[in-house]
Amino acid sequence: MDWNLSPIVKYTITVVAFGLVMVPSAFFFRMNPSKLTNLMGRQAPMYAVGEGQCRVHEVGEPYAIKSRRVVTPAGLRNALIVIENGRIKDILRADTEIELPVQDVGNLVVMAGLIDPHVHVNEPGRTEWEGFESATAAAAAGGTTTLFDMPLNCVPSTVSVTAMEQKISAIRKANLNCDVGLIGGAVPGFLDQIAPLAKAGVFAFKSFMIDSQSADFPHVNSADLVEAMSLISKLEGAPYVYILHAEKDSEGDEALLETGEHSNQDHAGHLKSRPEVWETRAVDEAIRAADQTGCHIHIAHVGSSKAAEIIRTAKIDGADVTAEACTHNLLFQSEEIPKGNTLFKCAPPIRSEDNRLGLWKALLNDRSLDIIASDHSPSPPELKHMQDGDFTKAWGGIAGLQYRLQGTWTASQPFAVDFMRLSELLSGKVADIFGLSASKGRIVKGLDADLVIWDPEEEQVIQESECLHRHKASAYTGQKLMGRVKKTIVHGEVVYEDGRGILGASPGKLLLRSAGTRDGHPQEVVRDQVCT
Repeated sequence: MDWNLSPIVKYTITVVAFGLVMVPSAFFFRMNPSKLTNLMGRQAPMYAVGEGQCRVHEVGEPYAIKSRRVVTPAGLRNALIVIENGRIKDILRADTEIELPVQDVGNLVVMAGLIDPHVHVNEPGRTEWEGFESATAAAAAGGTTTLFDMPLNCVPSTVSVTAMEQKISAIRKANLNCDVGLIGGAVPGFLDQIAPLAKAGVFAFKSFMIDSQSADFPHVNSADLVEAMSLISKLEGAPYVYILHAEKDSEGDEALLETGEHSNQDHAGHLKSRPEVWETRAVDEAIRAADQTGCHIHIAHVGSSKAAEIIRTAKIDGADVTAEACTHNLLFQSEEIPKGNTLFKCAPPIRSEDNRLGLWKALLNDRSLDIIASDHSPSPPELKHMQDGDFTKAWGGIAGLQYRLQGTWTASQPFAVDFMRLSELLSGKVADIFGLSASKGRIVKGLDADLVIWDPEEEQVIQESECLHRHKASAYTGQKLMGRVKKTIVHGEVVYEDGRGILGASPGKLLLRSAGTRDGHPQEVVRDQVCT
């Protein structure tokens, strides 16, 4: 057969053949980007999808995100966020022409990644309760890009440098999907470890003013409280935060604790067993001790609007005090908790609807409460006693790390909270209090490219099948919440994408506070070698 074809025909055949091979291949690798790793020996590129076209950039290379709703300290902007080397290189007008791959997310909201100051990861020692890998995955799925791990419910509790080293060793072995900072414990018998823990890099300290239910994390009495505050206030550098679980019982409280005709399956009985006066009493004492010692105190998970009023008065008088509310206290009310549903058990307890409204007033009107945390406190399902609904035996803690953005946004709807205020409550002000504002918390040039891209208008019924906590049972399951996270970016890398889940980039870092300074410096996580 004679194949002596003209040059034009040969060119046409070549173009058609190239198209028949490359178009299906491009589609295949678009759907299966990890295949490029196997074939090319390098990490697969991240796809930046614009309106009408797909553009590709290699992980670590500069790119930009475009949105009509970018939340900045100056307000809501139609903008381009330029990302390079894990940081925000620039924020430009949306119509700026740039020679970079651009991901146009349209009308989706782009906010600074959430910072959760109150998470119980429970590793080492109780990894079967949660663990760093599952906790950071759930965090990323909920738009959280940095979390602070509490010093108790792990074994050992982080009350010494030796214990802290064990926790860091566990972190080194985990795939971190967000950044992690550490909180040190201040407990009787280990108060001499406060200065060494500060030097080792913890961001803050925590004590309980009531039984913590953890054997190696005893609560402080009045003398311990003053001693701990004195030691913390004298640490080198900018003030360290002293976090307090502010409930305090007394021998004269027996009459208050009578649950009356309530059965063990009634949340009302649990509510009665932890009266509001426990919170107001503890907050009042803590503020007086802080005034005496000059210590910056932070009241964790304020559950009482009356306690918030005490904080408001103290702030007016010049007290160095900040405070947090929790999403579950802002969303739920005790009157609607089903009988026997121990997933809602926590301490301080979820209180009345009037109290819930009072907490929102404290956040938005007089600002006696500064930030919103999750107080994620998971446990194996059997410890929640769902089989018998016994509130007196169930573990007290709500698993809510993944749902902090959605739960808060849903609860805020009657109060017309705008995106700027929402971002401050969940990110910006948290960074200010815990010493990360030089690197995180806001969409500002030079800060870490930690971002959450989400749809605030989309509604979602929370399903266990989409939960990334180690254990799926949660008070949020079955709740209809507003907002859905579409993508979470940590240090410029996409770690979570709606519909695809965790992408395996694991760009999270261990954050340690620099000695004598306010701000944390990231420590690259060097994972232990695994022998096979």
